[in-house]
Amino acid sequence: MCDYVGARADAHTFVSRLTGGATDVVVRRKVVDTTYLECSVPATHRPSFTTDPDAQIIPVGALTFVAEVPAGFTVLGSGKTAMDACTWLLGNGVDPDQIRWVRPREPWMADRSSVQPLDLLGGTLEGFAASVEVLARAETVPDLFAEIESIGQLSRLDPTVEATMFRGAIVSRAELDGLRQIERVVRKGHVNHIGPDRMVLDGGEVPTTRRELHVDCTARGLGDATARPVFEPGRIILQSLMGGFTTYNAALIGHIEATRDDDVEKNRLCPPTAPSTRSTDWIGFYRSVINTSALHGAEPDLAEIQDTARLSLTRGMSGRLTDPQVLGAVERWLTNADDALRNADRLLASC
Repeated sequence: MCDYVGARADAHTFVSRLTGGATDVVVRRKVVDTTYLECSVPATHRPSFTTDPDAQIIPVGALTFVAEVPAGFTVLGSGKTAMDACTWLLGNGVDPDQIRWVRPREPWMADRSSVQPLDLLGGTLEGFAASVEVLARAETVPDLFAEIESIGQLSRLDPTVEATMFRGAIVSRAELDGLRQIERVVRKGHVNHIGPDRMVLDGGEVPTTRRELHVDCTARGLGDATARPVFEPGRIILQSLMGGFTTYNAALIGHIEATRDDDVEKNRLCPPTAPSTRSTDWIGFYRSVINTSALHGAEPDLAEIQDTARLSLTRGMSGRLTDPQVLGAVERWLTNADDALRNADRLLASC
């Protein structure tokens, strides 16, 4: 357990959190920088709001250690962690009316059935191809999301409330149905303070009690850093290349570093995309998938990785092209890909 404290001319220094001892590391080739995206996870993050000592607040990981029945549960956050917390509570017998959900923003979510590999790849590719087709012809951003929702590629927790957030959350139909049972939703922005009898939010105050258990699900995951070149002199800055496929992206970056010598060429093959946060970032997500898939498909070794790597969602696609569903989806994708890229740029420019 060490903190990186900086570089000198000849070494990088790490200091142990347990002993205070310093260790110098000499980099033989490059530093792999995993800090740029400022990842924040529930186990280590510090809430951005203040709390009163008499208020009950726990990190989401402490739910399994609850020893006394609270008056109710207040789940804080709009992202996948909050969804998982609510799903866990419902699955363990908590009545939906006992759950209050503070959602600063309404999220778009992908359907889990639309991102399945191997034997279910045909359906996944059909969904991707349908989305690319919609992206190619949409006249406006609202039209785009209305049609994407109508074909089941994205969903909202409440279809009557406009969604303004996309962070790549994926839920099953059963999970979505369960989450929609929670009707006590607070939409007053972010929490600023939790006291023994009230929560203070951006948009006003909401009553609470000392016996209410507030579950903190506000860790951001990936931060809002802008995209920058992955390969810089002496440094590799890990970022997403294709939306939320984080581990696959990292594997691709590692392979490209090991097999190419020129940083310009490496960066050509690794166009980074910033983490998604706004709803319109879904457009950039799909743009990155279309663009990077085409770049890698033109490189024999990267095309092989797309088809064989265990981390690749499309693994084994070449052996399934005799399947009419797979072949039809691939043809539909290729037919609309260029128009989708052009229209994505136009739609993003209009935002």
